[in-house]
Amino acid sequence: MILKQQADIKSSGSSITIYPEFPGPNQEVEARFTSHSVDADFSYISWTHNGKTVLAGRGELIYRFSAGNVGDRESIAVSVASPDGQEFKLSKTFYLGDADLLWSAETAIPPEYRGKAMPSPRSLVYVTAFPRFVLNRQSIAPASLRYEWSLNDKLQTAQSGSGKRTFSLNKHKCASCGY
Repeated sequence: MILKQQADIKSSGSSITIYPEFPGPNQEVEARFTSHSVDADFSYISWTHNGKTVLAGRGELIYRFSAGNVGDRESIAVSVASPDGQEFKLSKTFYLGDADLLWSAETAIPPEYRGKAMPSPRSLVYVTAFPRFVLNRQSIAPASLRYEWSLNDKLQTAQSGSGKRTFSLNKHKCASCGY
C-alpha cells in the first residue's frame, strides 16, 4: 500500500495529453507525456497502445499513431521509471466518434437555379448535427445526445440540450460579430 501511495504522489504532477483534444476517426494523433514530479527527459518511458507495447526508451515523451474507426476504443498507457528509482503508470482511454454539420438557409431561389440557397441579410439559417457515435457496437441515437451550441464563443442555452441537434440563427449585417 505504501508503494502505491508513493506512486500516486509521484504521478500526481504527470499527465498524458492527446492532440488534437478530440481526435476523429483515422486521424493522426499525438500523445505527449509531461511531468512536474520526475525528470522526464532522463526517465525510461514505455508506451502501450491498446495493450501492446509500441515505444520504449529513455526520454520517449511523444508517441504518434493513427486513430481507428468510429466506435473504436483507443487506450494509451505510459509506464515511467525515473532516474531516482520511482515507478508509476498513467493511462488515457477514449472512444472515437464523428459528426457532420450541415447548414441550410431559409431563402427564396429562382426555379432554374441549381445551386444551394445562400443566406441573405435577415434570413434564417439552420445548422444540423449528424453525429456518429458507437459504443459496444451499438450506434447511439442522435436524439439521445446532449448538444451545446455556441455563437461567437457564447453558449446558446435556449437552443442547447438533450436531442437539440439543430441550431438556428438570423443572418444579419453586424459589424461587431462579423456576419
